[in-house]
Amino acid sequence: MEYNSLVTAIPKSWLKHIKQTPAKTFVKIADGFLRIGKKYKYIANLTCKEFYWQLVEQKLKCPTAIAKWEETYYYVNFDWELIYKTPYIVAKETSLQSLQYQIINRFFPCKYIVNIWYSTEDMNCSTCNIEDSIEHYFYHCPEMFQFWREFGGWFNDVFNCTFKLGCLDILFGVMDQTNDDMLYVLNYCILFAKQFIHSSKTQKKTCTIEYFVSKLKKRIQVEKCISKCNGMIEPFLKRWHLLPDEYDYLVE
Repeated sequence: MEYNSLVTAIPKSWLKHIKQTPAKTFVKIADGFLRIGKKYKYIANLTCKEFYWQLVEQKLKCPTAIAKWEETYYYVNFDWELIYKTPYIVAKETSLQSLQYQIINRFFPCKYIVNIWYSTEDMNCSTCNIEDSIEHYFYHCPEMFQFWREFGGWFNDVFNCTFKLGCLDILFGVMDQTNDDMLYVLNYCILFAKQFIHSSKTQKKTCTIEYFVSKLKKRIQVEKCISKCNGMIEPFLKRWHLLPDEYDYLVE
């Protein structure tokens, strides 16, 4: 009866389409059970979530951006699952998450990408007149390269470490499989710095490390207040306690 009720609930137009579809399918029905992947599950016990993710897995396709990144950096072993997760692990701000999503999927509006969309637009950097790719926009431009050198010096001095950041570290973050507090803070700072760069360029301002640090301090204060209100102050302090004495007023 349950099986028949399901069959009769299917619209006729759908049934017609199903009959015209090749026999290969991701679901088979046998004695009231559905085969989801390699397992059989009774119809009455099947959740919408299970069926939804089965549909997603069947339709899932690798983004073209991933193929492009892997073609360009063929010598790098990318951990795409972690790359996509990182902005959601280290940041709560939708603006930061969205920015990183644009970068990963290669539709960030640098001049090179805009020229692909609108061929009449100039594709060269307004600062150094070199093709303004995503890599150039955030790292290779001489002004940005100098900013990241100062950023690296500032971070290493403040946190007493020796990180050396390359282009891919800036674009995708430093991959962290260990949930290390310092890497958490570093990835947040990198992500916040990229937003700072984009904002500065949009407003035609110079990217200085001093201005970045002042904005970061204010942002940390906001995060502390939000963490207090949400009863999450302990995880916040656990990560940001690494700040030295000059920043103590932010996490006291």
